[in-house]
Amino acid sequence: MRSREILFGLFLSLSMTVSAQTDTLSIPSTEEVYRQNYWLTGTNPVGLSFNRFRSFSVAEASYSHHKGNFGNVSIPASADIYSVYSESFQTVDKVSIYGKIGYTQFQNRQQNWNGMTGDYWQAVNLCDSISGKQRSEEYQLAGGFSLPVHPRWLLGAKADYRVQLTAKDTDPRNKNQWMEWRLTPGVGYLYGNLHLGASLLYVRRKETVNYQNMGSYTTYPVLVAYPLGFFKTLSWGENVNWYYSGQEVGGALQLHFNRGSFQLYQDISGSAAWQTVESDRIKNKKEGETDSWQVEYKGKLQKVCPVHRHEWEWLAAFNHADNFDPLQHQVEYNTWQSNGRLLRSTRHTSRYALTYGYYQLRDTWHSRFSILSGITYRQAKTALLFYPAEYTQPIHRFTVHTTFVQNILLPDASLDLSLGGQYGKGGGTIMDEKQLSPGENATEITLWQNHSRLQQMFDYETMSRWGGHSSITYTRSTSFRWFIQLAFDFEKTPDNTIYTDSKKITANIGLLF
Repeated sequence: MRSREILFGLFLSLSMTVSAQTDTLSIPSTEEVYRQNYWLTGTNPVGLSFNRFRSFSVAEASYSHHKGNFGNVSIPASADIYSVYSESFQTVDKVSIYGKIGYTQFQNRQQNWNGMTGDYWQAVNLCDSISGKQRSEEYQLAGGFSLPVHPRWLLGAKADYRVQLTAKDTDPRNKNQWMEWRLTPGVGYLYGNLHLGASLLYVRRKETVNYQNMGSYTTYPVLVAYPLGFFKTLSWGENVNWYYSGQEVGGALQLHFNRGSFQLYQDISGSAAWQTVESDRIKNKKEGETDSWQVEYKGKLQKVCPVHRHEWEWLAAFNHADNFDPLQHQVEYNTWQSNGRLLRSTRHTSRYALTYGYYQLRDTWHSRFSILSGITYRQAKTALLFYPAEYTQPIHRFTVHTTFVQNILLPDASLDLSLGGQYGKGGGTIMDEKQLSPGENATEITLWQNHSRLQQMFDYETMSRWGGHSSITYTRSTSFRWFIQLAFDFEKTPDNTIYTDSKKITANIGLLF
């Protein structure tokens, strides 16, 4: 789909939404909508029915420039990001409707050892070691609804479709086509001050990766990356076409309790996912498989008074992935037949977060002053197995952060000044080695190790870094409401390295209606 077609659809939907009746002109931002209705951060679409307004929409365009990657070459040394999107919440009679359409363009520079879209695929990933400019375009279309089917029962569904196209302009050149379908039906039950919910999740993902050398003088290899800096080289001079596919199935339970000035929301979700990597779909030639699961528990407690609001949020998330090498042999017509699979690597991660927010209120939707502080802790253990050794890397990272926001009233406008800071530090072991007993692993493979790449990833995860954030947002509060925001983020490491800082500048302009 071309960019102009997406933009045409965006502005068409914008014009249709503008014509809708807007009965709420006091909501300051989309962030405040999600903050006051925590159901919207989960996977159950019936939360749309708990919005305390009938109509709110935003259309926004943004630009950001990033520079610095702390030596991790799989992250761009610099990048420019352009995006435009429209998001809308509407209530028609008793039906609550949600819609979103967006387009984002990424222009990444000096990036290598990363030939994939995002970090969705776990088993084996294609990449190369030659830096170049990479351009990527992402399109998103999402919609959902919630409606009462009984005085106590709600029914809803949400669908989210994303496509991302990526291309690199330097040999070896990769072209990626990534797609994700996400469907989440849900139900809700109302019993006085108690709201209960249950939802299902189904996700389908696909990615096609094509690598080729177009130059006539020099041919560069395509690499297959494994954990801990290990890799193998594919044939030189040949086009490489790999096909990634996966599906995820899960569900979630929600509880929302309101009593007096207190509101409690809890959400626990879990899912299982399966991924397959193929180099020849016609002949059934497989390169890797992944079985994974994840569990997440999050909650929020609010105490709301006429002049202030207190918020406590918490999160605990656990993920585990087992990556396998298929055991295959060729049969008639040069097709491949599977004889089982061999565990090649594992990864287990856990993440914990606790946040406290204080808001001095001017009214229900606006704060005179707010402070948001929190801590996060993340740990991960990665293991790679091939006879006669098992290599493991345990790491962890702890981060603290705080942000102050001051709101200033102006004639027919408001000004939000934000200032924040954070500090993080990690630790762990770059790589442990344990000898395997005979029979624990089989089918030896030849892998090389990039020690520099291993050190880069370990340093990025464990080095101490401190950072700052500042922004200024001007919002015009007349009948034609618009805003403009400028933000600056800075991160620096006190360690004695040549890659000492990272900067990000962002500009946003938008309409609220």
